[in-house]
Amino acid sequence: EADASKDEQPEEPPALAYAKRSDEAFLYAVNQEDVKALLRDPGSLRTRACFDYFTTQATKVQLIRQGSELVLEKAEDQWKASPANVTLETSKVEDFLDKLAGVRVSGFLEVEESELAHYGLEQPAESIQVWVEGQEQPQRLWLGSALEGSTSRYGRIEGRQPVVELSATAGELLATTAEQLGPTGSVSH
Repeated sequence: EADASKDEQPEEPPALAYAKRSDEAFLYAVNQEDVKALLRDPGSLRTRACFDYFTTQATKVQLIRQGSELVLEKAEDQWKASPANVTLETSKVEDFLDKLAGVRVSGFLEVEESELAHYGLEQPAESIQVWVEGQEQPQRLWLGSALEGSTSRYGRIEGRQPVVELSATAGELLATTAEQLGPTGSVSH
């Protein structure tokens, strides 16, 4: 009886590529198939979420738009809006927070600091900030100019480098008023 293993061809070794990390002196031999995954567009690897929180973790939101400010703050399980000093409907605030947490980046632009003015982001006048339990600093999204011929806008997420393209949703949420969040009480004086 013939040995079947004699007819089998030996497995060909994988094609290798050489790689080096910038922080090490070593040179590595890496399977070329593994390298392909590393050569992906960086935009496909970046998170597209502008904010990272669960609705129940949010304690404060500040919307700054065209020189006006709306602050939503949670105290003792009640949401209040200032400067109007109005108690808000919790379910409407939570719906707003869900929508805000769902704002996604539609594109990334690598922009030099000297080009930020073109995108309305050199000294942006509009922002959305969210404070979350356990974080000292707010998560901040700066909003810049509208994209030409579109309702989408440019933005910049604090702590991240690229300029981002945002859908119209970001601007719509920035325009939220205390009245839309359903004051349940009367204005206090």
